[in-house]
Amino acid sequence: MTVAHGNQGLIGYQNLLRGLTPTTEDAQVSFPVEQMFDGRSSTQAGFAVGDGEVIFDLGSAMSVDYVAMAKHNLGSESATLNIEYSTTGTSGPWTAFLSQSPSSDAPVLWRVGAVSARYWRIAFSGHAATLFIADLSLGAQLLLPAGMPVEWLSPFYAPQGRMVANRTRRGDLVGLSHEPEPAQCSIELNLVSPGWFDSNWSALYTSITAYPFYFVHDVDNRPSEVFFCWLRDRLPTAPYSTAGLFQGVTLEVEGITA
Repeated sequence: MTVAHGNQGLIGYQNLLRGLTPTTEDAQVSFPVEQMFDGRSSTQAGFAVGDGEVIFDLGSAMSVDYVAMAKHNLGSESATLNIEYSTTGTSGPWTAFLSQSPSSDAPVLWRVGAVSARYWRIAFSGHAATLFIADLSLGAQLLLPAGMPVEWLSPFYAPQGRMVANRTRRGDLVGLSHEPEPAQCSIELNLVSPGWFDSNWSALYTSITAYPFYFVHDVDNRPSEVFFCWLRDRLPTAPYSTAGLFQGVTLEVEGITA
C-alpha cells in the first residue's frame, strides 16, 4: 500500500471573477481585463503606467480566502497588487484585503483569512512600464485531504522538455537539441474518504475540465512552489476504490512553474 505524506496540498480552481464585466476598468483596450479570466495562458490583460484599477460586483456576498496570479510581469516591473473589498457598494468604503509585491514573474498564490463580500477592487501600482497578466484568480481554496504519495515527482524538479538526437542519413550524430515542453506531474489523491469526494468532486471536475487551476503540493513547507496547470491528454476517471473504504483519483496535468 502506498503511504501518503502528511504535508497538505491545495488546489485553487474557483475564480469568482470569471465571466463578470467590471463596473470600472483601467485596462488597455487592446488587452482587456477579461483576458485575465478567460482560461488561456496565451492572452493577457494590460495596464499602462498610471492605470490599474478594476472594480467588480459579484452579485452577492461571496467568501474569498485565496488570490493567485500567473504569467505576469509584476516582479520584473517591481509592481504591487492591492485588493480591497466593500460590503456597501462600488464606491466603497474599501477595506484592505491583500497587498503583495511579487519578487519574480513566477506563478503565485496567497492564502488569506476568509472574507465574505460582494464588491471587490483590484489595483496595480508602482510599475514604470505596461503590466501584463494572463491569469488572476480570486475565490475559495480547496484544501486536499492528504499529501502526495511517497516517491511523488514534483513538477519543479521533473525534467521539462525532451532531448532530440540530430543524425545524418547514415546515423551519425550531428548534435543534441532540447525541445521545451510544459512541466508535467500527476496529482495523486489516495486514501481519501468518500465524504470528501461527495462534497468536492463535482464542482472540481466541472471547473478543471474547462479551465486551468493552481496547485500547491505542500502549503506548510513549500508554499512558494505554485504550479499553474491544466489537464493533460485525457479526462480524469471517477474516484476509484483504494484500501479499506477509501477512494482515490489521479489528475495528469501540465503547466507553468516559472
